[in-house]
Amino acid sequence: MERIGEIQQGGLIPQPSDSESLTTRSGPPLPAGMGLTLAKLMAQTQARYPNQTLPEGTPDMYLVEWEEIALEFGLETFREGLSKAIRVSKFFPDPLDIKEHCIAVRAEARRLDRPRDCEVCNNGRMVFVQRGAVRCQCWLDWKAGR
Repeated sequence: MERIGEIQQGGLIPQPSDSESLTTRSGPPLPAGMGLTLAKLMAQTQARYPNQTLPEGTPDMYLVEWEEIALEFGLETFREGLSKAIRVSKFFPDPLDIKEHCIAVRAEARRLDRPRDCEVCNNGRMVFVQRGAVRCQCWLDWKAGR
């Protein structure tokens, strides 16, 4: 019974120090400007949901998770994932929802970069249409006006 009393009084629960906070991200430093950009996106997203008040500390914890997602996927993919999450959600988007949308954005980008048939001659030669990395000779001739 005395153990329960210690737990209720906080005796056995370690209290976080300033260096062990849930609002501190460990890992490599953010690229220049990313932290400010994410903070602006957080403010814009909060403004999108004016009737939803997030509990104290939640925006800071979310921002840490947003930083990790942005580092993993890149800022542009993060923005697109956040935008999609906002469009499909009635409530402030959860970081895991944003990450799922980032995964989908990355998968779609990879799908578009796959080799496909030449659009000019349809001869079955594989070319990268999106990046222009490899083009068949008929396409090069067509583009040059030959």
